[in-house]
Amino acid sequence: MRVLWINPFPVFGGPHNFVLTLNEPLRSQGVQSVFLLPSEPGSAADRLSAGGVEVVTTRLHRLRRTLDPRRHAALVA
Repeated sequence: MRVLWINPFPVFGGPHNFVLTLNEPLRSQGVQSVFLLPSEPGSAADRLSAGGVEVVTTRLHRLRRTLDPRRHAALVA
């Protein structure tokens, strides 16, 4: 089985560490982790890869704290 983890933040932090910590116990049970990250500069992709987690990067958008409807329309598009 493969599990897809998605996080819109490219800088290594708590959620990334959670997956990194669980990677070996899950792998021993036949579960492969795949982590989807945005293709922005950051430390998460390198650290996850070094820990044996498959990493996929792509353009990934997230909601911003703004009332400007143009920003949200761009996300929907």
